[in-house]
Amino acid sequence: MPGGLGPTPILPKALAYRPIALYNTIGKIVSGIVIDVTAYLPSHHSLLPTRHFSSLPGHTTTDSLLYLTHKIKDAWRHKQVATIIFLDIMNTFPNAVTDRLLRNMAILCYSTEIINFFRALLTDRSTRLHFDNFTSETLNIDNGIGQGETSSMFLYLIYNHMLVSIPDSPNQYGGAYVDDTFMTSTDTFKECNSILNTMIDKQEIWSKVHNLNAEVSKFQCLHLTRKTGLSRNDFKRPSGETIKCVQTAKLLGVLLNKNLHWHPQASLAIKKATTSLWQYPDLPDPPSASQQSESNNS
Repeated sequence: MPGGLGPTPILPKALAYRPIALYNTIGKIVSGIVIDVTAYLPSHHSLLPTRHFSSLPGHTTTDSLLYLTHKIKDAWRHKQVATIIFLDIMNTFPNAVTDRLLRNMAILCYSTEIINFFRALLTDRSTRLHFDNFTSETLNIDNGIGQGETSSMFLYLIYNHMLVSIPDSPNQYGGAYVDDTFMTSTDTFKECNSILNTMIDKQEIWSKVHNLNAEVSKFQCLHLTRKTGLSRNDFKRPSGETIKCVQTAKLLGVLLNKNLHWHPQASLAIKKATTSLWQYPDLPDPPSASQQSESNNS
């Protein structure tokens, strides 16, 4: 479906289209039943990294932000600084390779019956594109996790669990909420850069194996410290690529400040609320201080 680029979509541009996949309802019900079993296993047998923050009990958006801020403040208590790299993984669901997903399930010791079910679900698929008065011929689908399908979110956790497992040494941290992925290191800025370059090297290998491109030019770097006089330079890759160091970065819709202050997020929330209220001009004016006092007295 065309849309998402302003009031009038620019149809010749590929990004003007947002495909919406419609699935067989019976298939979604069966998939939902099987995914309950699939989700039960990692919850009770620790199959997936604890830093996966979606589709698992106790792994919400709030948990991911609490985890990240805890690691930053813990580094500050030890007189260290922290550096975060926010990754930009492109087209996560459409580009997922089915064979790679099934292999990951086998690595996590899922039963043959569950693996065969998802093999049947994700193979021999076809679709047609429909917009305006045009309907395409049937197109075979070789790869991809159906976005919007009941099991899609959890299957992607299995697909990228090796990416989330990359931070595995002291002073290395990271996490992901679906495709919103971050990697963190704590020490000096110089040592953080060295550690994060090693982690990004592993991420590039993971991206090639899993057919998910990550554009380094769209990564963001955030240096966090309460020490004064420290320069926050752009992050340099050994290949010569540069990751821009920003003052404020957004993670899961929340603005993180270089000093871990929340004023930018509060200002953004007020701005959004004000914009929303202006859409309803017939709303009554807020009561004055004297009116509020009279109301309280009564």
